[in-house]
Amino acid sequence: IHAPTLVCAGVFDRIAAPDNARKLAARIPHATLRFYRAGHGFLVEKPEFLDDAIAFLNGADVSARSEESARHG
Repeated sequence: IHAPTLVCAGVFDRIAAPDNARKLAARIPHATLRFYRAGHGFLVEKPEFLDDAIAFLNGADVSARSEESARHG
């Protein structure tokens, strides 16, 4: 993959473990990894996901929330 890539995950996901998102992002050159304080349904649980996705597509840096920061608040 050579296009800008945003990999997102919920830190409490028990279906697609956050470790899988880390591994995926590590294998895609220059991927942005973003975590949300949610489970598998972070796409609908966290409305800010859509804002982040749109911002990413518009070229903004959305990598500010790490897994650790998402886990604790």
